[in-house]
Order: sequence, then C-alpha cells, then structure tokens
Amino acid sequence: MRAAPIIVGVVVTALGAAYFISHKSSAPAASKSASETEQASSAGGGSARIQATVVATATPSTASHEDGVELIPFGSDERSLGRGLTGDGHDVAPASFLADADGLFVLDQEKSRILRSDGTSIRLPTKHADDIARAHDGSFAVLDRTDTKEVTVLDKDGHVKGHLPIAGTGIEDPSDVSRLIVSGDDVLVERNGGGPLLRLGGTDGVAAQDRTEIQGVPTRDGKFLVSAGVTDEEAGRAWVTLADRQAIHIWTRELHFPSVISAVAFVDSESNGKLWAVLLAGSSASDYVNWAVCLDPTSGNVRGSFTIAAEDPRGRASATTP
Repeated sequence: MRAAPIIVGVVVTALGAAYFISHKSSAPAASKSASETEQASSAGGGSARIQATVVATATPSTASHEDGVELIPFGSDERSLGRGLTGDGHDVAPASFLADADGLFVLDQEKSRILRSDGTSIRLPTKHADDIARAHDGSFAVLDRTDTKEVTVLDKDGHVKGHLPIAGTGIEDPSDVSRLIVSGDDVLVERNGGGPLLRLGGTDGVAAQDRTEIQGVPTRDGKFLVSAGVTDEEAGRAWVTLADRQAIHIWTRELHFPSVISAVAFVDSESNGKLWAVLLAGSSASDYVNWAVCLDPTSGNVRGSFTIAAEDPRGRASATTP
C-alpha cells in the first residue's frame, strides 16, 4: 500500500468564487547539517518540497493547472460541497477532511455527508458533525460535540456500528473536545487543544469501560507517541518530543521561528513515520501564519518546513513557502 500524502487544505472565498482546495506534498528535503537539525527556522530549517500556490483569486484557473492540486467547488450538485449559514449567522462549511490510499474524504456538514474525491458520498447519521477519522479497515469515526454529543462509528459503507458517548470520565463538557483521532483499533479524542488523549472506545463501536489516557498523539505507523508545546512565545521557541508507546522518552528537539509563536495547532505523522508539527505564528492578525515543520522520526532532524498564511478578515487565504 502506498503511503498517504500529507494534505494541506484551505477553504477559499474570493469575489464570489469558492473552492475547497487540497494540496498533496512530496517528501520534504533533508537538512544539510547537524546544526540545522537541532534548531529549525524559516530561513535555516530547509524548505519542504511542496507545490504551494496562491489561491486567493477570483478564478481557480491558475491553481487548477498545478500538479497535485485538486479543486472541489461549492454548489448544489452531488459532486460539489455545501455551504450555508446557521440561524445565528455563522458559516457552515467543510469542517474536516482526510486522505489515504483510497483518496480524499471531506466532511460536508451542510449536506450531512462525507464526500469522496470520486464524487460519491456517505450519508451521516445526524445533521451536525465536527470531525472525522478513518480506521485501517475503512470504517469512520464521526465526532458530534453539539447535538448527539458522541462519536458515531460507521463501517466503510456508512452503516452505524456503534456510539461512543463523549461526556464521562475525563470529559465533563463535550465542547472541550478539540480533535478526533483513530489509532489502530482505538478511538481517541484530544481535549482543549492539547494534553493527553483520552480513549473513548474502539472502531468496533463499543465504548470503553475504563477510559485510559495516552501521553501523546500516536504516529500513523503505530510505533511512537509525538507531542509538542511552546517554550517561549515571544522568542518563537517551541519543542517536539518523541516517545515510545510506553511513553518512554526518545528525543526532544527545539524549533525556532523568527516571530511570536502563540500555540501548537496540531502534531501528526505520515504512514512512513515522518513527523509534522504545525504551529500558529505571528504577532498580529495581519501577519498570522501556520508554520508546518517536518521531522525525521529516527533522529529528530528537521527535514523541511513551509508556511501557510491564515485566512484574512476578507475571507481570502494563501499558501506560500518561506
């Protein structure tokens, strides 16, 4: 089975044209020296080989001709994504997506479904959903923090396998859940944007009797736990740590960005083990960026990095390389 690509997603609205854009990156370039691997910066940490394209444009014509760019338009037909407004005026648009060897899967909230890149879809059992994750057998976990306040497990065809309540030991308020993760046969959630993960149950749809904590995000190859945090916001310093599945420390590396780092957005990995940390950087709304750093799992060496500009108040977004 081929390794799943890293996908960078941006929802773009520009002069009336709106598209969901997924961008597949190739493997990042390796760092050239030992000093570069110990401390990454936007200037000295290397640049991942990603075909980043500015997508804030009235038409998608430029982006659509780039290799590896896939455009899914908003619209009313079955191959398009839905978009709408809640009763209090908040946007309803794709909330999550994932990619694996079977293609791209987008959580289309407005149409209550998971849209596949081939244009087919899986109906959701409820109207609302916040996040999706996929297991090795093709089944889906669907997070709903608002209405059902549970994780619903679906088989690969969309049939309900079971329900995992969110509230319980370790979670008082379901809205505190910030991310859904499937690792092996475990369905895990992240709380308040960080900290230990909590196991809600299994991909068989059976809720856990004893909820256990996981000290880090499991890598996609199932071998390690990765975590990250901010050391010094003003100095732009952050750290990434790798541990084995028993939480025994393997290495810690410091990352440095030439501006303020306010938070860790998330950490993740590729199926071949390469690690990614995405940090929120910038000192004001005018210069906010998402800084993505790729690290080698064996050495902790920084393989490359790139930045993606955050969406500005006018609803436009762009992707750039440093």
